[in-house]
Amino acid sequence: MLGRIKSLETNALNVDPSQSAQTMAQIRQMENSLIDKLGKGQKRGPMSQAFFTHNPLLPQEYFVPKGVDSFVAKMNDGVEHSLLECPGRQTIKVATFRGKTILQTSAQDDQPTKSFWGKKKEENNPLIEAAENAHLLCKELRDHGWEAYEFHDRTESIVTIGSFAEVTQKQPDGRVLVVPQVQKIVQTFDAGFDTPSDPLTGIGNDTATRQRVAEQEQQVSMQLGNKQAQVVPGMNPKHVKIMHGHGKNAKLDRIIPMDVHPEAIDVPKRSISSAYAGQG
Repeated sequence: MLGRIKSLETNALNVDPSQSAQTMAQIRQMENSLIDKLGKGQKRGPMSQAFFTHNPLLPQEYFVPKGVDSFVAKMNDGVEHSLLECPGRQTIKVATFRGKTILQTSAQDDQPTKSFWGKKKEENNPLIEAAENAHLLCKELRDHGWEAYEFHDRTESIVTIGSFAEVTQKQPDGRVLVVPQVQKIVQTFDAGFDTPSDPLTGIGNDTATRQRVAEQEQQVSMQLGNKQAQVVPGMNPKHVKIMHGHGKNAKLDRIIPMDVHPEAIDVPKRSISSAYAGQG
């Protein structure tokens, strides 16, 4: 259609440049003559410089990236810190849950328990457990001052940190550098940095808990090593301890492994375009 418009001849616009009141009509005529002399001539109409643009009658909100479908949006309804409500364009994914990656410590782990959706966890349902793990991790990160978000879809649940317009900044000398806040997140949670294995220090540090954590850390590292080839000697996979109870009565409920390497992702949005399309 664009090619057709560029070559379209119409009496309303195809006028004599010497008699035309159109802006820059003579310059366009000279440009066409030069193109013909260079042997690049083709059928060019008065709208040969036409280009694509959006419909100015549609609101700006129509042109946001395609949002998640209604089913996924419903899965995230009622989530206190949903990634769908993150105001930024990009965020840093620090944990991904696709199955039973959490090592439970209770003898009653196999019994059905309530998930944060208010439903009973189905036995051997990794999706619901993944959602619960993401929720617990997001809450723990928030309690320690990190701007964490959670997101759930049909195949996995994720936890992210931060809300950014861009995760990099271009310097006057042309270099592209990571935003300082993003660098802090990466250094804290990336397994490649020699930072504390448990970034949220100060919880569960009694002797008995430390011993249980050490045992489970070894198992988590083995699990990560089996599932992610990028885990090599010298890596320091990070984890977060989830405690049950408070004060002296607090007991270790589970440890949650973080992704080996945090990565920047685009923030998913609700589908505004679909809403407008439905009004047509």
